[in-house]
Amino acid sequence: MCKLIIVISILFFVSCKQKINNNTVKPSIAISISTDTDSLKKVKGIIHWNRKEISSNIIFPSKILTHIEKNYEALDTIKGDINNDKIDDLLLITSVKNERDLEFSESKIFKRGLHLFLGQCDGSFEFLLSNKNAIPYIGLCGQGDSFGGASIQNGEISIIEYCASNCKSLAKYNFKFEQKDTNLFLDNIIHESFCFDYQNHSSDTSTMKGSNRIKINKFDISKYQ
Repeated sequence: MCKLIIVISILFFVSCKQKINNNTVKPSIAISISTDTDSLKKVKGIIHWNRKEISSNIIFPSKILTHIEKNYEALDTIKGDINNDKIDDLLLITSVKNERDLEFSESKIFKRGLHLFLGQCDGSFEFLLSNKNAIPYIGLCGQGDSFGGASIQNGEISIIEYCASNCKSLAKYNFKFEQKDTNLFLDNIIHESFCFDYQNHSSDTSTMKGSNRIKINKFDISKYQ
């Protein structure tokens, strides 16, 4: 009887071991762009700073690499459908290499690049536009880095500006895609300010009309401070 129990135990152990080995998932190496659909998350208040850090191991297609400025690198990537064709488009934000190391060693302002690519049926991306003045940068306002993230949702690109000091001031610039121009226009700006634990909280929305509806490739965020 004892021998029978030992034999059954051994068979059970071998069977379980084989099952575990068969179900083991081998790690895969990503060779395409992998990003969050939305890098802005509302937690409290209207606008919430939540910029994500992207992997330095992302491999970009050559069509995208050619648009990254000399001595610059990817800071953020956002995927989403901008032109409502059911195909993900790509927003690439770039910054000077080793930006953090240069922040305290040089007094220069290092602006960031915005590059927009439209997704194609075959999975590739075609360049649409660029702007070197649209993305918040270190020293734009408040203390430290003022870039609070970006998102693509419902045919809109949103860019967050985060100004921190004793109190906080945030702005969300929303650009809406227009098919006839194949471009995005500044549609509205949401402002929010508050002190510790959301004391003295205030918010308002400014809707752009007429000549104030600026194209995203002509937008200069420094003029809105």
